[in-house]
Amino acid sequence: MNKVNPFYILGFLVVILFFTISKVNSARQEFLDAQSSYLQTQRLAQKVSVYKKAYADKTKIKKTLQKILRASVLTKSDLKVEYKKSFVRLTSDSLELPALNYLMGQVLNKTLQIKKLKIKRQSKKRASLEMEIAW
Repeated sequence: MNKVNPFYILGFLVVILFFTISKVNSARQEFLDAQSSYLQTQRLAQKVSVYKKAYADKTKIKKTLQKILRASVLTKSDLKVEYKKSFVRLTSDSLELPALNYLMGQVLNKTLQIKKLKIKRQSKKRASLEMEIAW
């Protein structure tokens, strides 16, 4: 029977050791990448839930709009409000610019999701408005 050289066995063990170390390092890198991806996804989910709470509360949006529309500047205007299932439509054929300015300032500074906004200037003091706010 032939004897196996111990250097062959030692060389084989060293090759297996390097192969195992490289596999462990690549698996650790994949784990770290997956962990960072998980943390990013978790942060994104928290942001989405905060935005959903702010933008999807139908009663809060309705109260905010009613508060804005009760302003003395807007009660004089011919602003028509239509409540639909998924949005509120504000329309006016002839809205004075101070009323429009007040309305836009209030709507843009609140947490309201504007789906559609169409403003057309009719004269120096009047404009038409069509706006849809989603809930």
